[in-house]
Amino acid sequence: MAKPPTSGDADSRRRERRVGQDVADPPAVRRAAILLDLPDLVCLGGVLTRQLRHSGRRLEDATHVDRFNRGFVRYVLTYRRDMRPRMMATLASSTCPVVYVRTRRQARAFVDRVAVLGHVPI
Repeated sequence: MAKPPTSGDADSRRRERRVGQDVADPPAVRRAAILLDLPDLVCLGGVLTRQLRHSGRRLEDATHVDRFNRGFVRYVLTYRRDMRPRMMATLASSTCPVVYVRTRRQARAFVDRVAVLGHVPI
């Protein structure tokens, strides 16, 4: 079984650089932006569920740091108030179409529709 690349491997550095470049690209060069805009308590419930589901599991990646703490919970609970306005302003200034998904049911229906069509319905 192949060993996962460490942070010093050339492949890992290339992958990190590629991800960084993808994130740095402005939304205007994308085909569509999809904003998963769930309520704070739904997001926190999802985080807590994943935390409980994976608690006690041994992590294969020694560099993984579990950052579930008071600061992270505060970030999740204040995201809509603090970060969402900036995200909305960025999306409003972009030229790409924006798909807003506000519930888990809408998210499931959207993913199912994309799977059937083979592309993002705009």
